Amino acid sequence: MELGAILRAPLTGARMLVHAAEDLSTLADNARGQPDAAKRITDRLDALLVEVTAVVSVAAQVVERAQVLDDAASALVAEAQEIIVGGRSLRHTGDTLDGHAQEIIAGGQDLVAVAASLDETLLIFRQHLPRLLGALGTVEQLEDSAETMAEILQPLQGAAERVGKVTKRLSRS
Repeated sequence: MELGAILRAPLTGARMLVHAAEDLSTLADNARGQPDAAKRITDRLDALLVEVTAVVSVAAQVVERAQVLDDAASALVAEAQEIIVGGRSLRHTGDTLDGHAQEIIAGGQDLVAVAASLDETLLIFRQHLPRLLGALGTVEQLEDSAETMAEILQPLQGAAERVGKVTKRLSRS
């Protein structure tokens, strides 16, 4: 049954009742003036009963469809409320992300400044690298000399200890 028919059903039912009442009035008028009126009245009442039954059936369908519409509207309201809550949550998340994005942008500017400073430091380091490499050769030579000195002084260490002991004894005497 389509929605238009459901919405028109109360009017259709009322129209059918008015028509039935008119028919009943016509039957009563005819019954007063005609001998076979009882048969016609019975037939008309049977037809009226069929129409009233149809009206009751349509009214029941209207009530049933109205309940379905009410249930659907309730479900729609619940869904709309969930969408509203979800939308608020989504907006809060978006605001939070916007704040984080602003922090990242500010941090990015700091990184640019650090990178510029690193470029300057690296340039200075590159300028002094040849001298550092030259000095490294001198350090290696000094290391070799220190090893040679250690080899020379190691045998003298025992003699130096003995001289120290002798000096101590002499100074006590």
